[in-house]
Amino acid sequence: MAKVRGHRIELDEIERLLAAHPQIGAAAVTVVDDGQGGQRIDAFAAATPGSCIDGRELRAWLRERLALAALPTRIEVLPELPRTPQGKVDLAALRTVAERAPAIVGSDTVPADALATRIAAAFATVLAVPVGIDDDFFAVGGDSLAAIRVLDVLRRESGREVPLKLLFARPQPRALASAMAATPSSAAATSVAADESAPITELADDFPRVVAPRRSPLRVVLVTGGTGFFGRHVRRELLARTSAEIVVLHRGASAPVAAPRERMLRGELAAPRLGLDAAAHDRLLREVDAVVHVAANTNVALPWSSLRRDNEGGTAAVLAFCARGGAHLHHVSTAGIFAAVPLPPGGNVDETFDIASIAAFDGGYARSKWGAERLVAEAARRGIATTIYRPGRLVAGRDGGAPPRDFGAALFALGLELGSIPDLDLRIDLTPVDWAAAALVTLAQRAEPGRVWHLLEQEPTPLAELHARLVAAGLPLRRLPYGSWHQRLLASPAVRRSPAIAALAASLHGDGPPPAMTAVASARTHAALAGERLPSPTADIAALLEALDEPSVG
Repeated sequence: MAKVRGHRIELDEIERLLAAHPQIGAAAVTVVDDGQGGQRIDAFAAATPGSCIDGRELRAWLRERLALAALPTRIEVLPELPRTPQGKVDLAALRTVAERAPAIVGSDTVPADALATRIAAAFATVLAVPVGIDDDFFAVGGDSLAAIRVLDVLRRESGREVPLKLLFARPQPRALASAMAATPSSAAATSVAADESAPITELADDFPRVVAPRRSPLRVVLVTGGTGFFGRHVRRELLARTSAEIVVLHRGASAPVAAPRERMLRGELAAPRLGLDAAAHDRLLREVDAVVHVAANTNVALPWSSLRRDNEGGTAAVLAFCARGGAHLHHVSTAGIFAAVPLPPGGNVDETFDIASIAAFDGGYARSKWGAERLVAEAARRGIATTIYRPGRLVAGRDGGAPPRDFGAALFALGLELGSIPDLDLRIDLTPVDWAAAALVTLAQRAEPGRVWHLLEQEPTPLAELHARLVAAGLPLRRLPYGSWHQRLLASPAVRRSPAIAALAASLHGDGPPPAMTAVASARTHAALAGERLPSPTADIAALLEALDEPSVG
């Protein structure tokens, strides 16, 4: 296992998949410096005699089988892999090959438009791969860190600041150039919502017939995404608050450590029968009373087109499982679907808000989770028992640990780096993950189909109050005007060092401070939880500061 750009990557799994390709005889995967202060994944494949496959084709094939974070940036196809005298793959020699000749990843399109050419060159400079004007930035290895670097290059060369949201919405050089030419820089960010529009995903025509939902208590619970940040906490609360057996569906080559009453199954949501053999799948259909669907691609830097398969397709697969077996689906969505909902002063959205009316989204992640919720709603109309949970911005709880892109830890780390925070009249939702997981499991035991719960603190924290709490904790931070603070942010090496800080920076641009977040009300949920023994729903400064030392943050 290796850690690349804040993600834990199973290199053995990538090698296994490559070697399974019918035109590949052997494969090796390694992690190398990308020359930009970060790291990338390089893959090398030995083609079988007579094969004519190239790196571009292999990468497209892998893209259908791997999470985007695990997709190699470079794939080099060789006649054979170099070996050491002991017969092992010579990784040092392969790294020399990578430095000498970049793999073919992008298209063969010859850039013609001047602005598109400059953008393609910026992509190529940052990603260190050939890029054509119709190549998708994310498809050729881009991520949130690389996107920050691309905008730095464009800003230096053109003197123009391009909002990151525009790059996410138009990730091809030709499309981005067209948007930049037609849209003034100050208004560019407002054009993103229309680009995200797409027909509502519907359940497939061959969606299985829905059997009668089970009405039994939680005896066997299938958890997807159980090895991720929120999923691990949900598993722990299921073990602590119920007597259920927990079945964890995981994608890794090696099974995670199972606690008593846990069973690990290697599978894949997008594969037939969840990637299980017929016997294992049929056993789950008979046994599972409830599914807690946590699995999702949470990379907020990616466009909707890159997230749809994981987040909407994965939800459709889980719904099909519930339809066949009668399990109750507990679907984890996000309060972020409301981020771009326009409201009058003082207005908010609560658990009863009709999401069908949402027409704009704050990025592709929110759009994909909205689409997944629409699928869940359609499945409920067909008779599947469903409950929806919308967590807020999850941060480290008092039990320790932080997500790879923890906003709270990133905010504090950035404050330490810059010695300041922006002087803005903003309220920030910082929801402790231990409280959110405990609340979900408590509500899930009630088995109330059709309910929607908002798992976030009842009152978001004003930025001024957060500043005061940080100063009281011993951090001498100044409050600066947004423009001055943003310039410090762009110049900070922390943006290139930390994926969490890069993700925070990706949500901001220099044309002005970010708009106030849509107020998401959770009073109904907190009322339903009154009297329950739960962790505190208020973020703990000490826990957030301790999370700065977690390797997943930096």
